[in-house]
Amino acid sequence: MDEVAHYRQLLSQVINQTQRRVIDQEKVPCREKLVSLFETHTDIIVKGKRGVEYGHKINIARDKKELLTHISIEEGNAADVERFLPILEQHTVTGHEPGWRTY
Repeated sequence: MDEVAHYRQLLSQVINQTQRRVIDQEKVPCREKLVSLFETHTDIIVKGKRGVEYGHKINIARDKKELLTHISIEEGNAADVERFLPILEQHTVTGHEPGWRTY
């Protein structure tokens, strides 16, 4: 019965966000949206003109020899520009020259 209550609460959240977006024409922040009943931790990721994706944003940095020097899984849709300087600082401290790839 706990499982039924769990999904009832999630469905109530979906109905609420749908009413806010469609009927009230309110912009609901991504962090308040539920996009999966079965993987509630799924984030909405917007990457410029490439469209919307769902999942988790992963930052990977490597040095010139392809050695991975940084891996992080972001919560939400943190802007790449917000993450760039902290990751670059980590490379400066460790002495690695970064090669960038964001997924």
